[in-house]
Amino acid sequence: MTKSSDNLEISKKLLFFSFLTTGFSPKRDYVFALAYGHSSPSILFLDSISEKMEFLQKINEIFAHKTLIHYAGDAYFFPMLKENFSIYATVQSVDLMKSFQSLKNFLPIQKISKKELMNFLFFTSTEAQSGECTTLYSEYLKGKIENKEKIIASLIEQWTFVRNLYNKYLDLSETLSIPVRIQKKDLTFTIQSVKSHYEFITVSGFFHQHLENTYYQFPPFSLEIKDNFASFHIRTQETEFEGESCIFHDGQYLSGVEHFRTRWNTVPNLFLLQKNGIWQREELKDLIQALFLGLEQEV
Repeated sequence: MTKSSDNLEISKKLLFFSFLTTGFSPKRDYVFALAYGHSSPSILFLDSISEKMEFLQKINEIFAHKTLIHYAGDAYFFPMLKENFSIYATVQSVDLMKSFQSLKNFLPIQKISKKELMNFLFFTSTEAQSGECTTLYSEYLKGKIENKEKIIASLIEQWTFVRNLYNKYLDLSETLSIPVRIQKKDLTFTIQSVKSHYEFITVSGFFHQHLENTYYQFPPFSLEIKDNFASFHIRTQETEFEGESCIFHDGQYLSGVEHFRTRWNTVPNLFLLQKNGIWQREELKDLIQALFLGLEQEV
């Protein structure tokens, strides 16, 4: 069983992996190739269907006590592993497809897909794609052994993509981190996701330290802290600014807290949070920092 966790630091236990499968059905299909490693990839390849159990056992041994970084493994890899192999190690994992989904509205891309993320990274694919590799593997099992080299080249390219994507994720997470003071502690809060609802937004994230479970309620916003995770529910309004659709929060009630940014040429403490569907990272960070500061003054 996998446990997802985004609050991770690079360590020797961190293992990047890419994989190839015979299809998309956990019941009918199976994993036939794996690239894994921290700084460089090793290859595990299923040469014969008769060796599948030994292949899966080896994966189990490789993954034990590791934190796994992958792309779309929660959708395909782990369900297939569970379906084909009933006993395997409990692991922590980060599915970068899910991680970037939460950051989507901070990025200049239309949707979260492998193709879009490759373009975002300026990552050029020169090897066979996953679907092509499935065909190459089918031919390999029938005796076309030269296909193995092409499959492994594609696998390594995908492993490199996963590692590069994770590094980009760390960079983006750092730009969404804010120094705050809460419960008489100086901490770092990292925004993970922002969702818009009718007349309010939810900003979720985590602290880099455990806190007491607490709930704060004020008329314009509320804050719930559970373990090291936190969610703000913040009242907002919609308007047009310079001919563009925007979402803003009127924070003029924050006495003693001055919103010092003037990029929008607005009155102090008027936070323009979204512009044409794109969340404005610095404005969000300013608002969250101001709310924490105001909260600390209140309590």
